[in-house]
Amino acid sequence: MKNLVEVYNLLKKDLDNVQSYLKKILSQESTSEAKIVLDFLMKSQGKQVRPVLVFLSTYVVFGKIEDDKDYEKLLKCAAAVELIHMASLVHDDVIDEADKRRGRPSIRLQFGKLYKQ
Repeated sequence: MKNLVEVYNLLKKDLDNVQSYLKKILSQESTSEAKIVLDFLMKSQGKQVRPVLVFLSTYVVFGKIEDDKDYEKLLKCAAAVELIHMASLVHDDVIDEADKRRGRPSIRLQFGKLYKQ
């Protein structure tokens, strides 16, 4: 477990950047109703394993990314992977009719159906 903590410590700035980027893009492209749901979702973030793997695999192959444009591409890739994962968890909770996610009410339970058929 100690090694895993060290990995997260090494990538803290990168993971913070992913969180900031996700918050920025999700707030820009959202309605006021959706922002409430997205804020709830962002507060229940998990371990960010997928962005960790994106950064680690990139750094192993290319070393530290110094160019700002290249880092922005890497950041967008890590954020996209995390966003897809988050969406799949919401989808799973709806399909499985889950009441909890990570010990908190699921989005499905908290907000119900957000659309009308």
